[in-house]
Amino acid sequence: MHGNSIMILTGTEVLSVVSLERAVQFKQTCEETFKKVTAEVVTDLPTLFQTSSLVSIATTALQPYISDLSGLAPGSTILHVSLRDLTPEVILSCDSVVDDVDHVCRAQTSVHLAEQQVGSREFIRCTIGDVTKGKAPARGDGKGITVFSPFGLGVLDLAVAEFVYKNAANEGAGTRIESFLPTPWPQRSNEATFRPASST
Repeated sequence: MHGNSIMILTGTEVLSVVSLERAVQFKQTCEETFKKVTAEVVTDLPTLFQTSSLVSIATTALQPYISDLSGLAPGSTILHVSLRDLTPEVILSCDSVVDDVDHVCRAQTSVHLAEQQVGSREFIRCTIGDVTKGKAPARGDGKGITVFSPFGLGVLDLAVAEFVYKNAANEGAGTRIESFLPTPWPQRSNEATFRPASST
């Protein structure tokens, strides 16, 4: 991600991240929903890394498949949301920030595999809580690549949900969702359903 643009990775030699059809649908949805955002579909990691300083990885991968961050500029940030995409070697070579050390060092996450490889957790520089409280800087030396690996804490979900709900209520915005299990958006035939409902 750079500026007001989003790049969508469709696949690599080692893992099919998302189909081209779904990537194009997502691109259209982003551009229709967020008028100041442009989206581009790319097909390989090097292209993504060379043009982005903020990379968010959200897959269903069970084993690490990204072993090379070549092209990703120093000072870049990876939001490692799905937790199992980066090899232990990549984790160990980056500035590692987590939400909760004990939570993220389990269930064969990339951080857990790195811990098993070196026998300690010393490679984890700090938690996101340390950063927000001013106990640690957001970046280590500012020259490396920072990887944030959030295992996810329920209390954070609740805090964000409350924040969004209160702001939406104050602005009279939002749409009541009658079901939490609607038809998945890629299976919907009417393109209009991909757009958020008007708040009027």
